[in-house]
Amino acid sequence: MAAYAASKAGIAHYTKCLATLAPKIRINAVAPSGVNTDFIMVEHLGPDHFSVKAGLLEPQTVVDEIIRLIQDESKAGDVVIIQYGKEPILCDRPNSQLMEAAIKQGTA
Repeated sequence: MAAYAASKAGIAHYTKCLATLAPKIRINAVAPSGVNTDFIMVEHLGPDHFSVKAGLLEPQTVVDEIIRLIQDESKAGDVVIIQYGKEPILCDRPNSQLMEAAIKQGTA
């Protein structure tokens, strides 16, 4: 879990840094919880790993949020946390308590 949390935090910080270094390019990230794809069906995870804990997102839900980020030209350096059964949360600061809470719950 520590490596997973560190990698999520690293991506959030990397997104913010890239947005600062390349202001003419809008760089954002999404942090979805488990997504219902073939990857979930691998032996060491399986659908029950996520459905018991938080449920699985449909891929289209993630795609819709990515499109929304692309269309909103005011967003740069932000991370959107997408959790099953909840409204997406904009985490505009990598050290945000929202991101930390999502990582601890294992849903981002």
